[in-house]
Amino acid sequence: MSFRLKEDLLNKEKLTDSETPFPAIVLIVITVALASYEDRISLFLEKLEYALLNSVLPILLLVLLIVAIIILLISLVKHLKLLKRERNEIASEKRHIENILDQELLYSDITIEDDITLINLGIEAANTYPRLKKFLPELKEKLRTAKRMQHQIKEDEIVDEREKRKNEIAWEVRRLKEERRRLDFNEERRKQKILSGLENDINNVLIKKNLTEEQIKVLLEAEYVQVNEFDIIEKKIIPVFIKKVLKHSPSHIFLVWSARRFLETIKGIGRIEENLTRDADLVFDYNKERYAIEVETGTLLEKKKQLESKVKYMNDIYPDRWIFLVTNRNLVPKYRKYGPTTQRINLEKNLKKMLKIDIRN
Repeated sequence: MSFRLKEDLLNKEKLTDSETPFPAIVLIVITVALASYEDRISLFLEKLEYALLNSVLPILLLVLLIVAIIILLISLVKHLKLLKRERNEIASEKRHIENILDQELLYSDITIEDDITLINLGIEAANTYPRLKKFLPELKEKLRTAKRMQHQIKEDEIVDEREKRKNEIAWEVRRLKEERRRLDFNEERRKQKILSGLENDINNVLIKKNLTEEQIKVLLEAEYVQVNEFDIIEKKIIPVFIKKVLKHSPSHIFLVWSARRFLETIKGIGRIEENLTRDADLVFDYNKERYAIEVETGTLLEKKKQLESKVKYMNDIYPDRWIFLVTNRNLVPKYRKYGPTTQRINLEKNLKKMLKIDIRN
C-alpha cells in the first residue's frame, strides 16, 4: 500500500463513529478494498497499456486506407461523371453538326446569316473535340458555299435596290410629267380664255395701252409681236401687239387694221372686207360702188410681172375706184408709176378725192 494511502487511512481512523459521516465511511471501505487489489490493478493497467500500444497503429493504418479508398472512389465517380458529360456533349455536337450538313441552304438574306453562324459553331465544336474533326472538311466547304451565297444575295439586293429606285424614279417622272401636262393644260386654257376675249376674225392688232400685264404676257407667249406704228386715226405712233398672218409683215398687218378702223369712221361706207388672196387687201361699198385699197410694203416692186398683173386686175375690177396705201413715204413715187398711191398720213385726203366727198362731214 502506498504511503499516501496509509496516511489517509490513519487520519480517518482518528475520527470517532459519531464524527464520521456515512459517505466518508463508504469511501473508506472502497479505499481499503482497492488497496487490497492494488498490485492486480497495476498489472492490469500495464497489460492494457501494452495492448493499446500494439493495436492502435494497425487501426490507424486501416483508417487511413479506408479514407484513401473513399477519396479514390469519389475521384473516380467524378471522373466518370465528367466522361459521361463529355460523351453527351460530343453526341449533342455531333447531332448538331450532322443537322448543319443535312440542312439545305436557303437563298435568303434573313436565314443565310443564321446558317453561317451555325456552321461556324459546328467548326468550333469540331476543333474542340478530336472525335469530330472528321466533319471539318464538309463544314468548311459548306461555309464557303454559304459565304458565296451571301455575297450573291447582297449583289442581288443591290441590283434589286437599283431597279426599285429606277422604278421609283420612272414613276416620279411619269407623275411629274402628268402634273406638268395638267398644269400646262390649265395654263393653256387660261391663256386661251384670255386670248378669246381679245381676238376675233378681224382683230389681229391690239393696242398696248388697253391691255393688262397678264394679257401682254399671254400675247407674247402666243407669238404676238410688239411694234410701234403710225396710226391713221390717232395720227401718231402707238405701241401695239400684232398677230402674224401668213407671210405678211407686221407693218402690212398693222396698216390694213389701221385703214379699216379709219374706213369704219366714214359715214356711208359699208360692207368692209379684208382679203388674204388675189383680191385687194381692203374692199368696201360706197354709194353702191365697190372700192378697194391695196396695202404695199415694197416687196412687190421686185416682182414686176406680178405687180403689173395686180394693177391690171385692180383696173379691171375697180376702175378709178382703188388706191395703193404704202407703209413708207419713200415708196410713194415708186408705186405711183403703176397707179394712184398714198402714204398713211395722207390717206384721208386722197380717199376724199377718190370718193368725191368731204370725209370730215
